[in-house]
Amino acid sequence: MAYVTFTDPECIGAIILNDPPDNYISRKVMADINRFIEEDLRPNIKLCSVVITGEGPNFSSGMDIKDMVKVGREEAKLLSRIGHNAMSGLEELPVPVIAAISGKAFDIGFELSLACDLRICTKDAVFSMSTIKIGVPPSSGATTRLPAIIGSGRAKEILFTGREVGAREALEIGLVNMVVKDQRELMDAARDFAFRIANNAPDSVRQTKTLVNSGLDKGFSDILEEAEINAFGESFGPKTEQREGMEAYLEGRKSPWSKDKVEWCKFK
Repeated sequence: MAYVTFTDPECIGAIILNDPPDNYISRKVMADINRFIEEDLRPNIKLCSVVITGEGPNFSSGMDIKDMVKVGREEAKLLSRIGHNAMSGLEELPVPVIAAISGKAFDIGFELSLACDLRICTKDAVFSMSTIKIGVPPSSGATTRLPAIIGSGRAKEILFTGREVGAREALEIGLVNMVVKDQRELMDAARDFAFRIANNAPDSVRQTKTLVNSGLDKGFSDILEEAEINAFGESFGPKTEQREGMEAYLEGRKSPWSKDKVEWCKFK
């Protein structure tokens, strides 16, 4: 049985964890995600965005503790390395990645959502790094990504206590971008985000993600200032998105990349 499925249409890619109800994330699941990123998503120059979600009531309950209890140190390090590679692969995709979350986003499932650019959740969604209660620290980047998203004080409190964070609090602290009623509204919201991204100049979207991530990784510096200046300057000139977009605006017509609709992956 495949515990993760993938859809790779022209514009929107999808990663669906499909081992309901828990959608546990195993070594194989992470390896499959790595393969899909490298072989299908990264080379697809027409891709506008990626949506990752879970089949059934939960995004992911994290690791299956039954499979982990007797794991040795070296195997645990390998599992963590595979997890880090998959999270970094998502984070480093040139296009925005949207997590559509319902139910539980626990432990490595929580970390998977943190590697995405945008997070939308249902009102029943719950986030937690609860493995600290059974003697296991985060394995795949939560100690870096969660403070970057919500600030170090709140992140430390959530990580140190392993407590659950509900949807309303997640919205208040900036952990998620939007809360919706149920899974149907969740996928509609993901579709809307993806559509709005797809209607912007693709090279500019990719450059913006790269610059934002660089700033988060390294902080503001002369090097990053120069990178932004160069990216802005290089976007100008004949046969560029800038020229096409500005001329279309002045002439009152749609830009070449405007879309009335985009091909949408079928989740159900």
